[in-house]
Amino acid sequence: MSEKFAKQWGGKEQDIPLTTRIRETVRPAGPLKPRIDFAVRRIDMQIQRLDKASDRFTERDKSIFTRIVQAYSKHDMTRANVFANELAEIRKMEKMIMHARL
Repeated sequence: MSEKFAKQWGGKEQDIPLTTRIRETVRPAGPLKPRIDFAVRRIDMQIQRLDKASDRFTERDKSIFTRIVQAYSKHDMTRANVFANELAEIRKMEKMIMHARL
């Protein structure tokens, strides 16, 4: 049983010559233009996702900022501090998304 397992485990790599395995690893198969087009489309989709996330964070930033102003105007400092901490975290995330987009 263990010999059969050992043959199946490493048998296929032994059949292919070393030079062929190296060549297949270094030089990928297929034409370059379709692969580049596919990569560009994936990057564009990722940029769109990042833009949507950035827009969501911007809207959340505005709403929390107005809540902070309202809390300060009502002299509710504890609530204002909680909102300010949340706003700081949102701005960190927004900054991270903008750097990822670049």
